[in-house]
Order: sequence, then structure tokens, then C-alpha cells
Amino acid sequence: MDRKRVIAVFSGNRAEYGLQYPILRAIQEHTDLDYRLIVSGAHLDSNFGRTISEIRDDGFDIHAEVAIDMKGGEQISTAQAIGTGILSLAPILQAMKPDIFLVYADRFEGFAAVITSTQMNIPTAHVEGGDITEGGALDDSVRHAMTKLAHLHYTTNEQATNRILAMGKNLGEFKLWASPRLT
Repeated sequence: MDRKRVIAVFSGNRAEYGLQYPILRAIQEHTDLDYRLIVSGAHLDSNFGRTISEIRDDGFDIHAEVAIDMKGGEQISTAQAIGTGILSLAPILQAMKPDIFLVYADRFEGFAAVITSTQMNIPTAHVEGGDITEGGALDDSVRHAMTKLAHLHYTTNEQATNRILAMGKNLGEFKLWASPRLT
């Protein structure tokens, strides 16, 4: 029998975990797949409810915790947090050797994760690429950078799919799926 394919899933906060829940459940129930859940960011922060316990209560194993130092509210803090995320996540992915790495949305924790996985030549899937935040926040530039780095794209609507194509992504390099919102 062939080994199960390993899908590493990165989650950095409660909002994205809620959207990842059905994905994790589907992987967990699939006979040919196995997940490796990596949690970070707000999941580990008591100021945000330390939501790692909710994940465990849902019956998921957590295979790694990535502490990302976020000191202060200055602009330098986020840049430094991305750097510590990359440094912390690289040895975890090296040890896990996932077949695919799944990252959601547009936050700096996920950005650090996508930088790490793509620089390690791990096929990386990005969910919600091509979306636009109302009012054009910093989230858009982070999301679009994640999209450019990722190999596989799971979009929430046709406009998002078209934006990804407009970024110069070549359908010959990957398969693009348009899927309904996972809520």
C-alpha cells in the first residue's frame, strides 16, 4: 500500500480556523490523506483567547506550534514578526516533509508561512487568493503576494479567479479551482 499524502495546514487565528474547519475535517476523513496542523499567531496568544484549546476541543491534533514574536504596535513589529515566523516554521516543515502545504487568506502569519514553504520547494496551496478587502487595506498586498508565491489556488468567486490570472499566473503551471465560499 502506498503511503498517505500529507497535507500540512497552517492556521494563525480563530477566523481562518473557522473557515479551515471543513477542510481539516475532509482531510481527516479521507482514507488516502493525512493532515499536519500547524498553529500560530492569535491561537497561541492569551490576549486573543488562546484559541488553540478550541481546535483541540474540535478533535484535531496539533502537530506544531509556531511562536511569532509580535512586540509593540510599531510598523517594524509586523516585519520582525514575519521574520521570526519564517525562522520558526522552516525546521518544522523540514521535519514534516508535507506533500502539500495549505495556507489561508491574507495575514502576516500566513505570509511568513507561504514564504517559508515556497522557498523550500513545497507545493503550496492558497485559499481566498484574488479577493479584495473593502477599502483596500494592507491585507490586499499581503494576499496578492501570497498568491504570486503559491502554486495552487482555491478562489471564492469568478472575479478572484480572474484577478489571479491577471497577475500572470499561468494555467499551464498549476490547476486553478473555483470553489464556493467555505462557510
